[in-house]
Amino acid sequence: MPGRQTLVIKFLYGRLIMKKEGFTLLELLIVIIIVGILATLAIIQYKPYKENTLDREAQANLNLIYAAERIYKFESNNNVYYSNSANNTNAGINSGLSLQLSTGASTQPADWNYTLTTCTSGGNSRFTAQAQRNSTDPVIARNWCLNSNDPSVTSDPVPSGPNAGTTACTCP
Repeated sequence: MPGRQTLVIKFLYGRLIMKKEGFTLLELLIVIIIVGILATLAIIQYKPYKENTLDREAQANLNLIYAAERIYKFESNNNVYYSNSANNTNAGINSGLSLQLSTGASTQPADWNYTLTTCTSGGNSRFTAQAQRNSTDPVIARNWCLNSNDPSVTSDPVPSGPNAGTTACTCP
């Protein structure tokens, strides 16, 4: 019997070594097509999650601006909210309210442009903070607003037509 097992092992070993077949072109093409379909489905599923995350970033930053404005008004001698209309950009808001909003890199702009508008009504200082999506794609162009009367973040429709690009948020 040991001789027979040796013959079987030699036979199988020889078949494995002698077999030099690879994948056929058709098999490779099928695998590439399947991987391409799966990658396409993954990318389609990824975009809404990314936009949802960016929306939450804007809402969180507007809440930070609200808190920083409240602190600024509390600490200021004249009891008004911070406003710098000459430098109403992410960098200007950062320097005035000691925040760290994204200002973007030199090669890619920030995802959101933040603006502050202050007004006085009946002797009371008020403000509106707006986050506007920095995109030319009308599908993802959005505005988020927050004002000093209502600290909840709301979504305002982006103006379209001749008024596109103007702020949709109004001071309370």
